[in-house]
Amino acid sequence: MMTVSGHLGIDVSKDKLDVSVAWDNHHRAKRFQNSAAGAQALCEWLQRLGLERVHACLEATGRYGDVIALVLHEGGHGVSVVNPVQVKNFAKARLSRNKTDKVDAETIRVFCEKMTPPLWNPPPAPLRRLRDLVRLRQACR
Repeated sequence: MMTVSGHLGIDVSKDKLDVSVAWDNHHRAKRFQNSAAGAQALCEWLQRLGLERVHACLEATGRYGDVIALVLHEGGHGVSVVNPVQVKNFAKARLSRNKTDKVDAETIRVFCEKMTPPLWNPPPAPLRRLRDLVRLRQACR
């Protein structure tokens, strides 16, 4: 069983990461670049908030979520990469009508808290490299 100090929802897009974190009776939201530097800034922000280990959740968005998932995992955080349909249906069940990146991050966070999705383990480095090469080849068609 993983001991967490908070839950983190991440709405991933090509250029940015909208995040929502909650712990104890606190809640914060922020936006970071979707890059290695942005992922590192997110980890540093979590440390400044006093969160040693969060359960982070993000939707499977192809390659856009790869960097943040890997950086969080390597930083000792629990990471769940979930099917976007699950989060969409969860939002419908909560009668959530607003659709902004900030609201999406919060919905993903609450989904993580309530549903406790399984933790993700990154594929080995050689397999990640092969996957990246396949994606590159497909993009060149």
